[in-house]
Amino acid sequence: MSFLRKRSSSVTSEASSVTIQRSRRPSLKSSLGVHTPFPIAELLPSKFYFTVADGAALQINPVPQNGFAKSQIFTIDHELVYEPFASDFGPLNLGMLHSYFEKVRTFLQGNRPVIHYSSNDPRKRANAVFLACAYLVIHCDVKPKEAVARVVAAGFNTFLPFRDASSGPCSYKCTIVDCLEGLHRAWRLGWYDPSTFDKEQYHYYEKVDNGDLNWIIPGKFIAFAGPHSDRLDGNGYLALMPEDYYDVFNELGISLIVRLNKKCYDRRRFTNAGFAHADLYFPDGSCPPDQIINTFLSLCENAPSAVAVHCKAGLGRTGCLIGIYAMKHHGFPAREWIGWNRICRPGSILGPQQQFLCDVERIFLQRSSVTVGRSLSICDQRQPLKVDVRLSRDEAKEDFGQGERLTSAKKSGQLSRKLSCESPLSGPHVPNFFGRFL
Repeated sequence: MSFLRKRSSSVTSEASSVTIQRSRRPSLKSSLGVHTPFPIAELLPSKFYFTVADGAALQINPVPQNGFAKSQIFTIDHELVYEPFASDFGPLNLGMLHSYFEKVRTFLQGNRPVIHYSSNDPRKRANAVFLACAYLVIHCDVKPKEAVARVVAAGFNTFLPFRDASSGPCSYKCTIVDCLEGLHRAWRLGWYDPSTFDKEQYHYYEKVDNGDLNWIIPGKFIAFAGPHSDRLDGNGYLALMPEDYYDVFNELGISLIVRLNKKCYDRRRFTNAGFAHADLYFPDGSCPPDQIINTFLSLCENAPSAVAVHCKAGLGRTGCLIGIYAMKHHGFPAREWIGWNRICRPGSILGPQQQFLCDVERIFLQRSSVTVGRSLSICDQRQPLKVDVRLSRDEAKEDFGQGERLTSAKKSGQLSRKLSCESPLSGPHVPNFFGRFL
């Protein structure tokens, strides 16, 4: 399988150009002293390389050739590990991505060639290539397709595409390039800044017992799993209630909570605390009809500050509607959005929602005018946009129990023991997103 739906001529030509430039150089394997039957991709000349190990570890000579210093080799296969919901395996989340950047930057400060290697497991290899190329995109000003072309030029020309977190078959392919393009656009918009991003806070709040929430569009949208009416769920595990979010949401400037799933708590538990609350239910696993889209856009465009959105798991319906807002207001193409959304909050956007976003992309991008450069500006942001969407049978069909399956999978992956009834969000020693204490 190709890393693109249809092999891009631009990536092919870029890879061919890189191959020609390197054809007369001494063998990288001999220069670096690396023993592997797989190619070695030169990501940064004489500095940063990627390859695949033949076995558990990469073998190197103690004495390199051609004037090269002894290589610094590393792998992240067992250090940065994706937590699957079903058959999904990536991309790795934003906190892991940031940790990888820190590791590579530290290694590159030395005077030794740095070699990132992975196993030949196609899932591990796809995540490793994504991370390595992401470093080039964010820290070396390399365009996403050029970054992948440097890997392709070495001979790694097929990558397993990422898939959704649904339990059934997946026909939509989320490629490495899609994820890199989404990350690059988010960086240009200022949604991810390596100099200010706090990975400890990210990892803290993405845990089920600490809120299960993530910024998707920083300063505008938080996605989170739906609160419960009671402290414990049916399995005896801690369940967060509306009251648990008061302090955190006030600190984050949340003014509006939008619920997309069936009622699991009384909305007055938020409104009595001063938050606006809106119910925009549509079936689990389905795509939003036009009335829901139009109402959601209107509510969020008129909200005085940030909006917290949830469905059952805060993944499918939530990511779908926030994505539509991002298309209209930030010119974010659908494929890039799906990549970015999953980097921020793994498991987001499932089943027919993936192709649905691609199908409605044209409607919203026509209303989004962006300038080229580090800062993007949008014209006509608040102008009402009436959308007439006709859902297919598959797009309107409910996937019964999908939200419950997703939340259960996340809990079983993160929680190794039953938690106490104390709210983890209201104690005096819990840091919020801004690094202060509540």
